[in-house]
Amino acid sequence: SLLVMGAGSMGLAAIYWARALGAGRIVVVTRTAARHDIALAMGADAAVATGSGDPGALARAMPQPPDLVIEATGKPGMLHAAVEHAKVGCAVISLGMCVAPDTVMPAFNAFKEVSLHFPVAYAVEDLVEPVRAFDQGAVRPETMVSEVVELSDLPALMEEMRGEHSHQKVQVVPGLLARTESGIAD
Repeated sequence: SLLVMGAGSMGLAAIYWARALGAGRIVVVTRTAARHDIALAMGADAAVATGSGDPGALARAMPQPPDLVIEATGKPGMLHAAVEHAKVGCAVISLGMCVAPDTVMPAFNAFKEVSLHFPVAYAVEDLVEPVRAFDQGAVRPETMVSEVVELSDLPALMEEMRGEHSHQKVQVVPGLLARTESGIAD
């Protein structure tokens, strides 16, 4: 079983690959319900909104502690929250790339026997399966794309994204948009 904390591009990719590699139950925790449908489309079994006013939602979605936790938010405090949710002896993988100081309590991690992993780079052989999946059409990245915009619209969009927004991944295409059946520009 897998708990993914965050439904941005890293969290969604983790959901996809966990499902493709045969994971059991996959639950994602997001801060916005807007990403629930995307997470479910990528392979999650359940999506839970943080701050939903329902403190038991995660426990109902994942009654037993997960075998693996992926922290994909990059927000301070979330690494500790990931360890709190982890099963004893579990691994926690940090994909969120938090750039602020973040407190980790060594004694708490030791009592949970949690191992923390911070991957940052990949070898060429790590990319073989993803490239093969793209070539075979097994990966549908357009599922994560919330909209396609022209390059000239990018400055205004970037300013909008500085505040609260519902954008997921935005594909930027210079010039005129040539749309395909999937809605993604060629």
